[in-house]
Amino acid sequence: MCTGGKVVNYLKALIINKNTDILFVGYQAKGTTGKNIKKYGSPKYKKLNGYVELDGERYTIEAQVHALSGYSAHADHMIW
Repeated sequence: MCTGGKVVNYLKALIINKNTDILFVGYQAKGTTGKNIKKYGSPKYKKLNGYVELDGERYTIEAQVHALSGYSAHADHMIW
């Protein structure tokens, strides 16, 4: 969900770089940083300079954002 931990530091350092790829594998809940990155990092919002707030600072999403569906974060569940 990208709301805490080391991933926030990585995002702050890399989300502004066009050579960065962010890959989401699994569900991103509504209202989370991960969901906002998926939404505002999409081509539709990139044209409008989509951004996300991390630790109270605004970061323009320049990274390429990708999502793979069909995977679960739970080891005992796979959607086919």
